[in-house]
Amino acid sequence: ATVLDNDIRALLGKNNCAIRYDLGSWALIAVQDSTKVSVDMIGDVSTSGGDVGDSPLLVEFSHGSGTVILTTFHNEEQVTADGLKVIKHLVFSL
Repeated sequence: ATVLDNDIRALLGKNNCAIRYDLGSWALIAVQDSTKVSVDMIGDVSTSGGDVGDSPLLVEFSHGSGTVILTTFHNEEQVTADGLKVIKHLVFSL
């Protein structure tokens, strides 16, 4: 994945993040209003409808007095060292 968020880049010390998926399919994130949603990571994905370039893999937006974070990856069997660092950063930055 390509990292767009400066804090995550600093955390990883690089502009990319290794992510592994162990599922055959998963839902893509559709950003409806890019002025209100921060896209923090993107990547190229394959879907049943074809390949999608620069698909959002990690997004966040404000809601009320909090922040909503949505990822296509999570902390299960497929987690990589990079992915785990990002997840911990997201959890502890809230």
